[in-house]
Amino acid sequence: MGNEVERKIDILPIVFPECELKDTLYTKENKMDLKFDGICEMPFYLKVYCGQDLCYSLDLENRDAITVDFTSNGTYTFVLEHKEYPQIKKALEGSIVYSNITPIITLQPSSKVSNEDVFVGLNWYVPYIKKAYVDVELDGIKDRHPFNEEICLKAVENKDLFYKVFAYAMDAFGNEVSDMVIVRIDKRAPSTSLYLNNEQVLDKKIIKKLPEFEFLIDDNRANMRIEYYINGVLMDMDIEKVFNRMIKDDVLKVKTYTYDALSNFEIKEYEFMFSPDKKIEMVSKSEQILRSDEVATFERIWSVNEKNELVLEKNTKVLTSKSKPKIHYVRKKNKVQIFSKDQIESCFVNGKKIAIQKDVLGHDFVEISLKKSKTTIEVKAKNDSGVTTIKKSEIKKPILKISFLQQLWIWIQRVFKL
Repeated sequence: MGNEVERKIDILPIVFPECELKDTLYTKENKMDLKFDGICEMPFYLKVYCGQDLCYSLDLENRDAITVDFTSNGTYTFVLEHKEYPQIKKALEGSIVYSNITPIITLQPSSKVSNEDVFVGLNWYVPYIKKAYVDVELDGIKDRHPFNEEICLKAVENKDLFYKVFAYAMDAFGNEVSDMVIVRIDKRAPSTSLYLNNEQVLDKKIIKKLPEFEFLIDDNRANMRIEYYINGVLMDMDIEKVFNRMIKDDVLKVKTYTYDALSNFEIKEYEFMFSPDKKIEMVSKSEQILRSDEVATFERIWSVNEKNELVLEKNTKVLTSKSKPKIHYVRKKNKVQIFSKDQIESCFVNGKKIAIQKDVLGHDFVEISLKKSKTTIEVKAKNDSGVTTIKKSEIKKPILKISFLQQLWIWIQRVFKL
C-alpha cells in the first residue's frame, strides 16, 4: 500500500470546428473555399467524399478555411476526423454538388409545314433541373405546358396557322437553355375565281360567243386542272374546240380542281347556257359523207355584229387524202429508180440503208444499180395524213442473149488484143 503513486491526468474535451456550410450548395466552379467559425486548434483531417468514394484528405489543423477541389461531377460531402484517434469523427451538415455539364433542349416537330395535326417532341438533358416549361403561342396568345406533357398543335379547318413553340429550362447551377420552332399548319384550300370577259362568274350565265375565261388563284404554288362538259358529257379538248361543237341551248359546265403544295384542294363548278341571238349555220350530215380515201376538216370564221349576234361568215371544207402513199419503180437496163410524190422515210437495198435524194420537182427518189443477180429492196413512205406504207421487192439482173457472130468477134478481140 505504501508504494502507490497517484497521477492526475487532464482530459481535454474534443471540440469540432463548425463549418459555415449548412445546406446543399450547387456550383459549376471546379474549386471552392470551405470556411469555419474559427481557427481549428485540434489535429483534424477533412475527409472529402464524392458519393460513397473517398477522394482525398486535407489537414485542417491551425486553419479557419480550406480549398476543396472538384475532380468529377457529383455530390461532395465532408467528414472531420481526429489525427490521433481516427475513430473520433464527425460529418459536416452541408454538401456541395458540382457539375460542368451543359444542359440540352431540342424541340422536334413531326413536321414544320403540314395540313394536319403536328406533334412536338422534346429531347432534353438537364441534370438538377430547377425550372422548365414549354410555351405554345398562337395569334399572340401563349399557353404554358410542363416538360412531361405531349404537345399537339391542332389543324383548324379553313385556317392557315403559325404556331411558335418555345422551350426553356434552368438548372440549379444557373445554366439556362432554350429552343424554339415555328410550325405552319395550313388547312385552307386555295381559293379560285372565274372571270368571264373581266366579270367574275357567280351564277349561271348565258354565253353568246366564245368565252374568254380567266382563272385567278390566291396561291401561286397551286395547280389547277380544268374539265369541260357539254350536256354532262366530258369533252377532252380545249375550250375553242369545245365551243365549236356547241349548238343553241347546249349547257357548258366548267369544273376546276385546284391543289396546293400541301394537298389541300378545292373543287368548283360553273354552268353556261349557249344561246346566240341568231341561228348559226351548222354542218349538215351531207357534208360529212366522204370518200373512203378522204378526211375532212372545216375552217370556220366567226364574227359578232353590232347587235352582239354571233355570225358564221365562212365555213370551208378542207379535204385531205387518207389513202396509202404510192411508191413507183422505173427500170432502165441495170438501174432502178424509185420515187414517190409522198415522203420517202427510208430505203434499204440488200439490208443496207440508201440515201434519199430529191428531183427538180422536190419529190423524193432513190436510184440504184443492179450489181448482183438478185437485189432485195424495201421502201417506206408516209403521206401528209401520217399514213405509211412499206413496199418490198426482189429484182433480178437481166441475162443478155448474144448471137454466134457476136461471140466470134469477142473471141477475135481477146486473141489479137484489138
